[in-house]
Amino acid sequence: MEPYVTTETIDVKSKIWLERISDFNQHPMHINKEKSVLLVIDMQKFFLDPASPTFICGGLAILPALIKLINASRDANRPVIFTCHVHHPDNLDSGIMGWWWKGMCIEGSPESKVHDSIAPLP
Repeated sequence: MEPYVTTETIDVKSKIWLERISDFNQHPMHINKEKSVLLVIDMQKFFLDPASPTFICGGLAILPALIKLINASRDANRPVIFTCHVHHPDNLDSGIMGWWWKGMCIEGSPESKVHDSIAPLP
């Protein structure tokens, strides 16, 4: 499968996508550094491993920029919070995900951990 975005193409494609939605973007973002928090959502090995049935190529494409953003947040002494999408090992909570995904991200499994390149600090 051909990835829709890679680390080499993400900058150009992002500019094109932002231009396409510019008419709808009526609320420009202004970041207040003193009150900001970086929230990193579901950047787990389960979604970022090309061998995984739930691999999302866009996740790998954003890793270099995300690493810079995490480092800048930490350098500015701002919190960096990570979320992880996981399911109970006994499949008690799969719901719609049980038939949607080709596999489950099981809590405590190696695949459920945040990608090594951006792992949370202790």
